[in-house]
Amino acid sequence: FLSSKIQAQTTDTLGIASVEEKADAIASRMERELSLTKKQTKQVSQLATQRINSLRKKENAVVSIEAINEQTLKKLYTILSSEQYNKYKALRVEIQKQNNDNLKGVQNVTLSADDVELDL
Repeated sequence: FLSSKIQAQTTDTLGIASVEEKADAIASRMERELSLTKKQTKQVSQLATQRINSLRKKENAVVSIEAINEQTLKKLYTILSSEQYNKYKALRVEIQKQNNDNLKGVQNVTLSADDVELDL
């Protein structure tokens, strides 16, 4: 999942998209990367929409980004098969490594797996 620590990743082509467009793009990518069924893709899109809306509301709430990420991961675990979930976790680690490599030389920035999303 993406936290507020890495704003650069949020200014990609999804930067001007609506919440629904972002959620659909996330679900489509996960469908492609994890071979999701149509039902799983729809569930992931709904989950992504909830997460995006929660993160936007977070500014006015006491809920932390970490809590939102944890909640989303729990829900995602119930949607994916164990094989898909393990592949998802491996892809998150790979993306984390790529992001850390891209941020070398940038001071005071480190990423953890919780800072990364496959876009979810």
